[in-house]
Amino acid sequence: MIEKIPAISVIAPMYNVEKYISECLDSLLNQTFKDFEFIIVDDRSTDRSAEIVESYISKFDGRLRLVKLQKNSGGAGTPRNIAIQLSRGEYIANIDSDDLFTKTALEEFYTVAKKMNADVVHCEKNFVMTDDHFNGDLSKLKITSSEQVKFVTVPTYETTKLNERIVKYSKSAYWGYPWTKFCRRDFLMENDIKFPTIMTRDDIMFCFQCICLAKNYVRVPNVVNIYRIRDDSHSHVSESNTDFEKYLNKWMTDLIEGVKFMDNFMNGIKFFVDNPQFKYMAFDRFMQEELNWYMKSLYKKYPIHKFDKILREIFSKFSKDDTALITFMFSMINIYRIKLQEDKETIKLLNKQVETLKEKLNEQVKL
Repeated sequence: MIEKIPAISVIAPMYNVEKYISECLDSLLNQTFKDFEFIIVDDRSTDRSAEIVESYISKFDGRLRLVKLQKNSGGAGTPRNIAIQLSRGEYIANIDSDDLFTKTALEEFYTVAKKMNADVVHCEKNFVMTDDHFNGDLSKLKITSSEQVKFVTVPTYETTKLNERIVKYSKSAYWGYPWTKFCRRDFLMENDIKFPTIMTRDDIMFCFQCICLAKNYVRVPNVVNIYRIRDDSHSHVSESNTDFEKYLNKWMTDLIEGVKFMDNFMNGIKFFVDNPQFKYMAFDRFMQEELNWYMKSLYKKYPIHKFDKILREIFSKFSKDDTALITFMFSMINIYRIKLQEDKETIKLLNKQVETLKEKLNEQVKL
């Protein structure tokens, strides 16, 4: 007997979401489109999350699979990569284990993907809910997006010109969340697209690869994701409740690894090798987003000399091969800090230093 291959593989990393995982599971059970499998990879939860998922297995009639990691990976990248490798569907849909899909989400995704032969279906907006539980009334939820773009009203092919995509990326025209993407599995496999195993912002790296490599990249006006804003999530934990040096070390290490990942990825694409200015557009956008997300409150709260000492210690851990790239990042960080202080003359000086560093990096690439 040949096992039926599902049309869609829904994948989710999971860590300590016992308060929310039932709602996520129910949103999948209630889908109008039934031809899917749901793969949850538990990153060594210490609460009842795995137990709750196990209680749902019989309800899914063989469509739900729970994989338990033996050791906590420290981030969502590893669980997501494992789920992708285990997936069997023609398409892959990402969801966070504390979020939900609308009832018709998979049906809407699949219909567009098949009709337009999409490598990636990209949702421009999503619903937002608070830490409270969802009561089923979508009209009570806010619709939002962080994208700076003229939104589409019908499914629309994105430009196939990489230079135009990178310019749009530099202007915040692409949302870097995997749960807003519906991807053809073969596209991911053929291009070896994975989540980097860094602690944070692995989602941005995944989406950036999709932006650069997808031939048929389709934007849709559909709003099908329900994103939960949690006070206790990593991205919303106040820095005042954490050890400053530990927090900064973790964040900066991830930022550096993220830039190095982007650098290695783009160095493997001839367009970026021949046109390094577009590589720096991507770097600048990624760093601006990161700096804006994490550093506003930190720079206002902690003395500059403390930042400088810790940053130098972090940068010193990397190899000499990374010196130019690290120096470029260090200058970018200081530019952002000065911008917060609105010192225009210093900004001009630092911008000039960054341009010089870019030229040196370009010379290294040519060599």
